[in-house]
Amino acid sequence: YPVKVAKFAHVSSLSMHFAANERPEDDEDISTILHWIGIKGVGTKRSAVASVYESQANVKDHEVKDDALAFIVQWFGVPSKMNPPGQQPPPPSSTRQTSAAKRKGAQRSGNSGKGRGSSGKSKGGQQSSVQKQGRATAALTTKDLEKDPFAKFAEKWAKGTPKKVDAAFIEDVATKLKEVEYDTKKMSILEYSGYLEKYLWPLFDSDKATDSHVFSVILMMNEKFRTCTFQPWDSLTTSTDDSQKIDAFFQRVFKLSDLEVREKAMWIQFLDNAFLSLEVDAVCQSCLRLVGLPCWMALSDSYREFALREAQTRVQKRFNSMKKKYSDAEPGSRKYIEIHFVPDLIDNFFDWMEGLTELTKAGIT
Repeated sequence: YPVKVAKFAHVSSLSMHFAANERPEDDEDISTILHWIGIKGVGTKRSAVASVYESQANVKDHEVKDDALAFIVQWFGVPSKMNPPGQQPPPPSSTRQTSAAKRKGAQRSGNSGKGRGSSGKSKGGQQSSVQKQGRATAALTTKDLEKDPFAKFAEKWAKGTPKKVDAAFIEDVATKLKEVEYDTKKMSILEYSGYLEKYLWPLFDSDKATDSHVFSVILMMNEKFRTCTFQPWDSLTTSTDDSQKIDAFFQRVFKLSDLEVREKAMWIQFLDNAFLSLEVDAVCQSCLRLVGLPCWMALSDSYREFALREAQTRVQKRFNSMKKKYSDAEPGSRKYIEIHFVPDLIDNFFDWMEGLTELTKAGIT
């Protein structure tokens, strides 16, 4: 999808997330939410709809346009007849859903564990399919933010980013997330409250950060990807120096160990998200090093010699030159990680599968 279509997909996701239970009550709320989805300089209901109409001019998929518009118009409670001057788009349909919207609804419904019917009803105060779908998927509301104890953590950065990091506070948050088995609703509350942008990342120091600090950044980034946040890596690239900071962060990520099965899965999910984001320069520079020529040094000598014989001469020369530079790689060093990270990851996977097979044979499932 082009960038504009991706933005509308996020509009649909957010509006389905909030529409049924909580609508913005004033222009300030609307402006804040629009800022979340990347539409800036808009502060009223009418200008919000006008901005959506104006932005979608170059989007070719009319079905995507109409549904995104329908969701946002219904979300803000704006009558369909309030069209911007000079434009007469079709009125939003309250009963039609695209397959993408249905899939999104099914996914969120599964997460909340409260599936409801999605059939639409007629006008006159009755609920539409979007409203019903919204209830099934609205895992986070204003009431949740007021009552949930995880929302109180935001008091730590409510007045701005503190000058010093509180490692005990991060450990406490991480422990409570573990106690609730990393409930996505709890992580959503932390992510929406700015835990990453206002606390974790500004205070991150790769030399001093605890493993809980590193893993908390992973959790918040995974949450951004899960909720289809537009340009999630922008949260980590707020200045020109962040490319070095991101690289140092990835080095800590690669060294994380002693993770439980659930945590290891989240760690793998983060790596997956990273390798799917190679268009981001800072991410690309950190991740591609793991799959370069150095990892060939982890191959057996016989297979490596066979592979090099089949390769072009320039590849052999580059490998021989690289081998001299990496011959002094010590465990835990950057060079060692570039050689062994991916091979060790594969070995660990097969070890885990072998252990699972043994448990199955023993009748333990």
